[in-house]
Amino acid sequence: MGAFISLRGIFQLLGLPVSLLVTIIKYYTVGVRFRKFKNNLWGALKLTVYRTALSLDMLDTKVIALATNNHILKRVIGRKYNYITRNFHGYGTKYDDHSYWIVKQPNRDPSDPILYYFHGGGYFLQTAPEQLESIIGMYKLLDPEVQRKTSVLLLDYKLVSFGHTFPTQINQLHHSYQNLTVRDKNTNIAFIGDSAGGNLSIIYTQYLKSLERSKVLKNPIYPRTMVLISPWTNLKPEVKQFNPGYSYFDNDEYDMIRYRYFTTPASLPNLIGTQPLRSLLVSPNSKLPHSADDWSDIPTFANENSNIFVIAGEDEVFRDDILKFAEYALECPFYSENTYCGTSMDFNPRVHQYIRPNQPGKAGVEVYVEPWGVHDSLFFENHSLAKIMALEKKNKVADCRSWNDTEFFATKKIVKFLNRSLIQ
Repeated sequence: MGAFISLRGIFQLLGLPVSLLVTIIKYYTVGVRFRKFKNNLWGALKLTVYRTALSLDMLDTKVIALATNNHILKRVIGRKYNYITRNFHGYGTKYDDHSYWIVKQPNRDPSDPILYYFHGGGYFLQTAPEQLESIIGMYKLLDPEVQRKTSVLLLDYKLVSFGHTFPTQINQLHHSYQNLTVRDKNTNIAFIGDSAGGNLSIIYTQYLKSLERSKVLKNPIYPRTMVLISPWTNLKPEVKQFNPGYSYFDNDEYDMIRYRYFTTPASLPNLIGTQPLRSLLVSPNSKLPHSADDWSDIPTFANENSNIFVIAGEDEVFRDDILKFAEYALECPFYSENTYCGTSMDFNPRVHQYIRPNQPGKAGVEVYVEPWGVHDSLFFENHSLAKIMALEKKNKVADCRSWNDTEFFATKKIVKFLNRSLIQ
């Protein structure tokens, strides 16, 4: 399939320099509309770029998704951060046809954790260097004893912008996951997915359950740990969500995702093909009625040895859907009890943090709402890796512990969670 682009897409890309110039002018005059980056020009410019990329038609995005994960790992991240990646055993090597190692610990035991990363981008954009920088940064910040045992794997799924509709991605994941758990006997898999990668993390647990119930798989190994960063839980929101009082409408000016691109279903077939939308194997929040029973028999959600982490931005359009999912699947009451978009950027544990400890029949759960946060923090906390590399060169890595909680909100919360969850 050639990398052709529509006339509308061409005008959108040509208009990006103008949008960036407008952002700069506003930053120094009336102020930018993005609350999180009102004092951060670089963050405001990045968000402007991402808004443009995510506003393109799914099929147009293939012109900015031409780089392969192999190229990004070796030619982009590998060269820029060679000081770090040269010490990663197996960096950039293939695990199988659908996955690449970022870190492959030598002499590992099957019970040692594998952090399996699924990138976001609506299933139509390729992995961004910023996403990998954040993931590697988190790995480098793990406690030494956890880091020594943890391997990191990247799923190289095919993109819908090149015609690969559902269920291509879940089939690719299943192929690699069976290699990990059946062929190679690994028992400690941790999923970490952002946006569309969060969707894939969630629906794959339902896929495993469906195979187990149909007796295609006997006693499958479910992921023991799950980190969901701005997970895309609802591929087609209800019409009422595009009105004031809902995060799709209220956060339209703050976030990288615009609600108007969800108001027409024209591009949905390019994503899901002939798959039914109201299916737990496609769009969890689209299946009605919402029921805790759909999740209470999945070990990832219902085992006291499992742990789930969820983070949403206060100013992201997906916030309502994420918190709704957390309410019925994880018993987090935030969606019903709290109103967001407050005037303060201060972290309030009562409304921004929910923690349920591990207990019989229930996984440990941590849910966070980042004050003024936008969609997918991996894109905005990626400078952690550059800071880590600079500190490593000075033998001052311990200084990372004093990093600002607001600047690295998600990174610090996720690292603390992984330190507790990966090795038990």
